[in-house]
Amino acid sequence: KLLYERYSDFLLNDPKTGKPREERLYEPAWASKNLIVADKDYYVFFPEILDDYADYKDFFTGNDIPNLHVFFVKDTEDINKEIKSDYFTNSRTEFRKLCLALRHIHETEKISWREMAVSIPDIDTYLPYIERDLSLYAIPYVVRSGRKVTGINAGSIFTCVKNVADEDFSYDSMRALLTNSFVPWKHENLNEELVREGANRKCIINYEKNGRPVDVWAESLKYVKNIQVSEWYSVIRKWVKSLSEAKDFKTLRQAWFTGRNQLFDFESLPEDSECNLVLGHCLDQLEELVNLEEKYKVSVSKPFAFFVNELDNAVYQPQNKTAGVNIFKYKVSATASFKYQFVVDANQSNLSVMNSQ
Repeated sequence: KLLYERYSDFLLNDPKTGKPREERLYEPAWASKNLIVADKDYYVFFPEILDDYADYKDFFTGNDIPNLHVFFVKDTEDINKEIKSDYFTNSRTEFRKLCLALRHIHETEKISWREMAVSIPDIDTYLPYIERDLSLYAIPYVVRSGRKVTGINAGSIFTCVKNVADEDFSYDSMRALLTNSFVPWKHENLNEELVREGANRKCIINYEKNGRPVDVWAESLKYVKNIQVSEWYSVIRKWVKSLSEAKDFKTLRQAWFTGRNQLFDFESLPEDSECNLVLGHCLDQLEELVNLEEKYKVSVSKPFAFFVNELDNAVYQPQNKTAGVNIFKYKVSATASFKYQFVVDANQSNLSVMNSQ
């Protein structure tokens, strides 16, 4: 205890002057807090499904607190219920068997799609493959788990642009940007020609010659017969530069809308399309940064990199207007009243609980 008090004092106060440090090294999260207020009753249902339950297990099980009421999964589940398991040599076979099982239950037992659930531990990796197989077997589904904004959707355009800027228009980063099909490009044919010409003319990466930067794309495209390809590259390059070199979030917002009008055809998409919804969420994040910047008169050295980093940490859950098999992240549906539940990719690594204490 003495060591804790002295170390806390060291983090809070300058040992030479005894005055509070300007940098305030003390992190409040390190100190344990009283989570229970005496004049309130607390009801906690199924704390075991929380990722960090191991850190708070003693709190929930070892304390006799009159106004804390905890309901554990073991108190509600049928311990005599048989849990069937199958073993597969690869994920492809497992997902196929899953689809066959879902369809068999639906057709033979007349169980509604919405009364079945699938849990996926590594949902970021395997969700696209499960969605593909469910679609192939004409099985309706609803994803009940939020997705990363910059994941496999329209938000990835920002990550692609950042990679192009960071890698100085390398061929790989340009190809990833130009082949991003989650946004409606105005001239996909010019994108395809750019990728093809970049490969044929070995536009691997820009370089310096005699101290001067050489844009391999611009130099190579001079010899392309279709002048529109060179002009299209110039528009894309200018847009990427305007985003990556924006001095503040307001300028970044303006650069996005300028490129949006020049490069994309969002008018061709329905307003409620996933592309528009995801990008709308991204722009809401940008608008918040613009407001904070103007309100508190603060700035960051690289606004675009900061913005993309914020998007990397953001999760988006669209509103589902359809019904079908429910797809969850592992443990979320543990106590839900579905008639059938499946857990895929249930290996030792994915089902292990890490104790960080």
